[in-house]
Amino acid sequence: MIRLKWLSLLAILTLVFIGCGNEPPEEFYNGTPQDDTLINALLDANAEYLITDDLFLDTYSRIDSFVVSFPVADSYFKTESILVKQHLDSLREKIASSTRFKDLWYTKDTTCTVYLFDTFNIIQEVHYDRLYKGYYFWQGDTAKDLDTVIVEATPGYYSYDTITVEGLRHLYVEPVKERVWDEELQDSVWKIKEPREWVLKRISYGNYGLPNRSAGIPYIYYAIVTSKNTSKVDTIWASNTDTLYQHHAMNRFCAIDSLLDYDAGDTLTISLTLSGTITSDLCSFFAIQDGKKVQLIGGSGKIGITGSGVKNLVFVAIVNDGLCYVKPASQLLARFWLIPIRVN
Repeated sequence: MIRLKWLSLLAILTLVFIGCGNEPPEEFYNGTPQDDTLINALLDANAEYLITDDLFLDTYSRIDSFVVSFPVADSYFKTESILVKQHLDSLREKIASSTRFKDLWYTKDTTCTVYLFDTFNIIQEVHYDRLYKGYYFWQGDTAKDLDTVIVEATPGYYSYDTITVEGLRHLYVEPVKERVWDEELQDSVWKIKEPREWVLKRISYGNYGLPNRSAGIPYIYYAIVTSKNTSKVDTIWASNTDTLYQHHAMNRFCAIDSLLDYDAGDTLTISLTLSGTITSDLCSFFAIQDGKKVQLIGGSGKIGITGSGVKNLVFVAIVNDGLCYVKPASQLLARFWLIPIRVN
């Protein structure tokens, strides 16, 4: 028994001596207050990459093909006999308030990823040109059927108050490096320049939901963007696992010098494809760029490119049911894609 104790002690001491000869693992770089100051100054100098409030326009945009229907399922959620819906001809979103949470994540290779969490409280305002009243009656003992629909030509306005939209985008920065002579290696090597400087290298696109955590938000699978001037076709995917940071996907970084690039005066043809249980016939679609908003009927349409420098191109998918009910309104569900583009 004593011999076993001595053998155990010897094994422990052996491991301790072996461990003492190993270098401790490299610690993750945590950044310094000076790094925070430099990166924040860098972001201030590149403010065009941080703009997100142009997801919403405070002007009414026309809707040309809004469909109001009365499926029997509507009756399952009503306690009274009449169901009232509104036929929209235009809508707008007003920002009531917004907050931004910015987080700097430093990593082992002395780089930093900036997280931009945006929360918008918006007022969705719609204008309707007709009201529809659907009357349901019991057919036998088990089901309700639609009896008649009365159309009232009573134009008016309606607001959905205090709707929260949340989303996230990332920016990737790294320290400037320079070649210096290494006496030990007798060769030049890349090292971080001192005093430290930071440069913006890559950016992710912005994906925003209304509400953010709902499983019922429309899922945009991909968007195809075609330039009239150059005939160039770009595809933007919802998800892409490309580790080389190539191509365009909402969940990946894109190099700053590889943004989608278009000329002012160009016209883009856009086609959005959804995936999941919410299909295109259940939604209204829009594209936003440089202060204008156009409808993409069935997910397809055109928008003219204006402005200069880095601008945002926004795609919107809104579930129609959330727009057409008169109080009590059903939950409003929407997806917003924000893609930075470079306009020449």
